[in-house]
Amino acid sequence: SSVHSIVLQAVLEHVRAPEIVIAEAFRVLRPGGHLYVEMPFLQGFHADPHDYQRYTLEGLRWQLRAFEECLAGVSVGPFSTLVWMLRDGLSAWSTNRWVYAGCRFVAGWLFSPLRYLDLLLGDSRVARRLANEFYFLARKPGPV
Repeated sequence: SSVHSIVLQAVLEHVRAPEIVIAEAFRVLRPGGHLYVEMPFLQGFHADPHDYQRYTLEGLRWQLRAFEECLAGVSVGPFSTLVWMLRDGLSAWSTNRWVYAGCRFVAGWLFSPLRYLDLLLGDSRVARRLANEFYFLARKPGPV
């Protein structure tokens, strides 16, 4: 009960038991302390070194139910998901590392402007259904 805030950005998908990490965050946060979490939903597999889970916004709320929700929503939208899939899909057709890297670079460069369309969707119902990633800002209950 001594830490003022904790940031778990791109962490929970890489641990086998996120409920243990969340419980530890709750334990060390002071009453009124804040927890910020970002969690992928429709994001490609990225083992660095491991990749175990994805959550919907409702799933993230369930995992963080011991906290009071302050803000939550889409942090990375569906067009970013589309760019990721196009880049990875188009570069996967070759096993040659130079062709793979070249395709990845060109596809990323060509399709990256599509990400700006996420700004039009914001935190809409459609964006929540197809989000690349969600954020959740929470507060540990209790007096400050």
